[in-house]
Amino acid sequence: MDLYLTEGKSRSIPKLVIFDKDGNELIQWGPRPAAAQALVDKNKSEGKSKDDYMKDLHLWYGRNRGKDVEEEFLKIIEKLVGVSATYSEKS
Repeated sequence: MDLYLTEGKSRSIPKLVIFDKDGNELIQWGPRPAAAQALVDKNKSEGKSKDDYMKDLHLWYGRNRGKDVEEEFLKIIEKLVGVSATYSEKS
């Protein structure tokens, strides 16, 4: 786990790491979508307490409804298989 610390210092989960059959790392993702991480970083740099920035983060997740995770995972799939991946919700 120490090979995959968030920003080189934090043991965060979830963390997705994908390897090929020979053990070479192909993809590393996490612990959260880029926009959510940017929000956490901004709040920390402003000196907000963990309770305050976690409230902001949970609000962000509630509004985003998993869309950024979906988009980032689709990009991972596209990179791995070399085709354009799309997702649409059933009506």
